[in-house]
Amino acid sequence: MTWPADLSVAPERALVLIAVFIAALMITIIALGLSRRAARYGREMERARLAEEKRSAADAERMDDRNAVPNVETVAGDVAAADVHVDATPTSSASRNVMLGVAAIAPEADRPSLLKAIDIATAMGANERLPELNLSLAEWHLANGSPEKAEELLRACVRGATEFGLKEPHARARVILGDFAQANGDPSTACEHWQIARILFHEIGDKPAYDDVDVRMQRNGCPSDWVLTDF
Repeated sequence: MTWPADLSVAPERALVLIAVFIAALMITIIALGLSRRAARYGREMERARLAEEKRSAADAERMDDRNAVPNVETVAGDVAAADVHVDATPTSSASRNVMLGVAAIAPEADRPSLLKAIDIATAMGANERLPELNLSLAEWHLANGSPEKAEELLRACVRGATEFGLKEPHARARVILGDFAQANGDPSTACEHWQIARILFHEIGDKPAYDDVDVRMQRNGCPSDWVLTDF
């Protein structure tokens, strides 16, 4: 086999080849970068679209339930009407207690009416009415099989009732939260909730409710650090 006499490349031609190679490499790198950016942008847009659809669905459900909340200027009459649903005389705690998300008695108000009443109270700045309304809505959710939503509302009730010194709804919410804790295998937290409820019922003079909580605590082995007997 014979080889060409001279395999060398002219310097000018070598520089051209190197320049072409570098240019092709840069174009490839840029194309890959753009492709990755496009894919990432597509994923971000898809996540944003799904989040927006979820938000829109939630907003639509909320608007359907609220049935066109009235303006602040026209709510005075509606507040009086809402009182018919949410200000009924409280029954004993025995009829309101809940175990495993099953209400012993269903609330008289329906969900749209309660949501409307909450909007009215919020719009008017009547925040002292919210604890009782949140409690009633929690009871509605319990009666209709939504214990998770009920628990959130009960905690909101406790916060508001503590702020405004509303001992009766505070105590009722604590009893139910105690039942939740007991059902979820947390007897210490359950006893704490019940003890606070028992003290509150004692302070407002509701002896039947106090006795009901006391029996509950004894039945579940709660410690009795102090005893209240001055009814």
